[in-house]
Parts: sequence; structure tokens; C-alpha cells
Amino acid sequence: MKETKAVIFDMDGVLVDSQPLHFEADRLVLENCGVSGFDPEIVQKYAGVSVADKWAGYKKDLLIQTDVKKLVEMYSEISEGLIDTSDLMASKFAADVLKSFKERGISRSVASSSSPSFIRRMLEKIGLGGSEFFDFIISGENMERGKPAPDIFLAAVERHGISAEECVVVEDSSNGVKAAVAAGIRCVGYINASSGEQDLSLADFTIENFRELIL
Repeated sequence: MKETKAVIFDMDGVLVDSQPLHFEADRLVLENCGVSGFDPEIVQKYAGVSVADKWAGYKKDLLIQTDVKKLVEMYSEISEGLIDTSDLMASKFAADVLKSFKERGISRSVASSSSPSFIRRMLEKIGLGGSEFFDFIISGENMERGKPAPDIFLAAVERHGISAEECVVVEDSSNGVKAAVAAGIRCVGYINASSGEQDLSLADFTIENFRELIL
């Protein structure tokens, strides 16, 4: 096994327990579209996928008449607004682990399916927006294919300038784990109850606490 030179983090559900915020944004958008009785369990299969793919799925599953572009615009405005009024904090020990990796010369990046503006605002909100924490961020919004396709992780590996075998991905969703495996990258499954019933069985190992992230 090659030495780990970079760690690629998913954001939502990993660096921050933000899935409840996304559920609330989904509920509000669906309510605006006349869909009532929102059940958070319906979103579990869309955990980790791009915003556009999620709303295309909702449109099909719930027979929504509004076009996907408009749904995405509504969702982006609502979800980013919720960041400002939330009391979200970084996952416990995340900042310590990130600082430790930097001291050891391990590069760090964020590869999230959220939009670039949402990623930046969220990282600033939880105190991880500085360059001392991450070398760069990549958004699934800029990928041709979203998770579970490997595109976002392959792009991260290329930007780190190393091989896939020298990277590790940290993911909380089944789609994210599948994307890491498809990219040929070792994967740590982060168990987060707020992410729902996610199948992390393809991960190399799982953790429930950032202190367990010893590479």
C-alpha cells in the first residue's frame, strides 16, 4: 500500500452535520411546489448526488411540474439562506485532524456535490474556510457526471498531482463511497446518523469519530 499523500473530504455529513439543513431546504422547495407531507427518508437515495441530479430525481418521483433549473435555483437560494441562521459547527475533532495532516505534509481537499458558493459559505460558517485547512475545493456542480460516478474524485486526484493509490476519500453516503471505489481510491466510511441508512460496506473501513482517522 502506497503512503497517503492526500485526503479528500466530502463536506455535507462529514465535515459538518448539515443533512438536516438540506432536508429542511428540500421540504421548503417541495412545499412551494405544492408537495406536502415531506418524508426525510425519501432523500436517502439522493445523499451525495449533485443538486441537479437530486432535483431531477424529485421531479420524476413526485411528479413535480416545475422545471429542474428553477428547482435548483429555489433550492440554492433557500439552502444558502439557512446557513446564516443555523448553529452548525464543524464535526468534533475535524479541525484538529486537518491541522495534524497539514503538519505531516498530507494535502487536504473538499470534493462536495454542493455548489461552490454553498461549500464556501458553509466552510466559513463552521470555521474551516481558511487555507490552513484545505488546499482547494471541488464542486460536483462542475462535473459532467455526479456521484456515484467517479468524476469529482478523479478531478481531485489530478489536482493534487499524485496517483489515486496515494489518496484517501472520507465519505458518509453510499453514492460517495461508490464514487471513491470507482475512482480506485481507498475510502473511509464516516458513519453519521443524520445521513440516514447509508450502505458503507464498500468502504475500506468505517469510523464514527474523526479521532479514528489515523492514516
